[in-house]
Amino acid sequence: MIENIVFLILSGLVLRFSLSITGQNWVKTYQQTIAFLILPVVTYVITKNNNR
Repeated sequence: MIENIVFLILSGLVLRFSLSITGQNWVKTYQQTIAFLILPVVTYVITKNNNR
């Protein structure tokens, strides 16, 4: 599970940096960076299938 969360955070950063490279200046704010880090993790936690 920890590996998945690290992967999600890294993929959010990759998405943020790729949008920044293509000239999207709105992603350079602190609030957008935090959103790119937190939203994938929150989505994963909500949709994770617990098979106990």
